[in-house]
Amino acid sequence: MALLKKLFLKHFSSLVLGPILLAMTYGVCLLHLATLPKPTHLLAEKPDHSKSFLIHKSKYGIHQLVLNGSAYQRGRMTAELMAPIMRRQEQQLMSEFYKFFPNPFLRYSFILTAMRWFWGVDRYV
Repeated sequence: MALLKKLFLKHFSSLVLGPILLAMTYGVCLLHLATLPKPTHLLAEKPDHSKSFLIHKSKYGIHQLVLNGSAYQRGRMTAELMAPIMRRQEQQLMSEFYKFFPNPFLRYSFILTAMRWFWGVDRYV
């Protein structure tokens, strides 16, 4: 009887719990695929705010950035100066996305499918 119980538990765990754990691991790996570590050696560099600025779209019809500094400083200043504009664009994009996929299950299914479809495209960009 004990041997039968052991065999049952072994097969149960490999047939039922194994795929569940595999699916959970796959989901976690897929969701954290785009996470990059912070560049700790560059965090000490502070961008020079006095030399970088944004010219708003209303003046010339297109947003223009004037940036100075190292590559990391320019990237950081771009993020800081463009944050309000990008936030507004992201809200507009997500509102359209919610119109296309009002059901949360369909929305997350689409996101996971798109992440899997474009897996590895970063090597070609």
